[in-house]
Amino acid sequence: MAVTGRNSWFGFDTFLMPSCFCGVQHSVSSNPDGKLQAVRTSLIVVTIFCLSQWVVGHWSGSLTLQVDAGHLFSDVFALALTLLAIALARRPADDRATFGHHRLEVIAAFLNGLSLLGISIWIIYESFSRWQIPQNILSVPMLFGSIVGLLVNGFNLITLSKSGRDDLNLRAVVLHIASDFVGSVGALIAGISIHLWHCFWIDTCIAFMVAGLTLFSTIPLIKESLDVLLQYAPKSVDLQEVHKFIADFQDVKEVETLQIWSLTRETTVLCLKIQVKADLDSSDRDHLLRQLKSKLIKNFQIQEVMIEISSFSLPMSVEVHPIFKQSLIDQVLYSL
Repeated sequence: MAVTGRNSWFGFDTFLMPSCFCGVQHSVSSNPDGKLQAVRTSLIVVTIFCLSQWVVGHWSGSLTLQVDAGHLFSDVFALALTLLAIALARRPADDRATFGHHRLEVIAAFLNGLSLLGISIWIIYESFSRWQIPQNILSVPMLFGSIVGLLVNGFNLITLSKSGRDDLNLRAVVLHIASDFVGSVGALIAGISIHLWHCFWIDTCIAFMVAGLTLFSTIPLIKESLDVLLQYAPKSVDLQEVHKFIADFQDVKEVETLQIWSLTRETTVLCLKIQVKADLDSSDRDHLLRQLKSKLIKNFQIQEVMIEISSFSLPMSVEVHPIFKQSLIDQVLYSL
């Protein structure tokens, strides 16, 4: 296969998204209105629940619920940033932004990844502090908060996951929500354990495990966002394979320049400069251009292709004057 699949979300996308085996890389950009509406709905729900979860967490004394509330606050920030990036990215291309404004969504994904990283580190620090100084926890408010959190986060996961899986911006938000969903499950387990067996230590352990899972899932998101911002070639495209594919065309004599980079996670750009045979007429060149573009788009899932063609010809031989063809002795004898 010329193109391999993108990285998984460490298992989250397996049950959040339906699989497709058609061989075509789909883009969430095909339904920007649905994406905008999904993020707007989740932002309203999360903002309301964040306030209630924070109050219940402080009332019960549960670190897991406070962690969940902190996640929800970061979700509000992440969703607001995502909503702004989606709205700005829909602006048409202009004289300065000739490719459009789609990279704003990649920047939003990178910032959301950094916020998740910071929250995970803070939770790990708080877990160690709580382990040294255990605190009493009210199990009933904790159970109530975790059940509501489970329902809210589950609703948001379903709402956002329907909008697509190949958008880095949405992926960062879904990772926020998925982390909260796991946190709510952990809070529910901890609440039951505390209520039945008074195992207060389990609250700290679960908070630590949720933070570790979030940290483990966030690093690839940050790395992938940086890859796009630094204009690296996507891992799904083998540069050497593309080079060989182009060089194997009969009329192509040399591949001078081949550059591939990610404009966004869904859009790959290729810039190519090749030399062709000198006797190739204009119609043959046009045919070669069309053939190259169509096959590159089809075989390697490259959305933007720019090709420059120059002629390949041998250097012209220069006529040498007869006097320079004679040896030095012949010239001396001739002069005598």
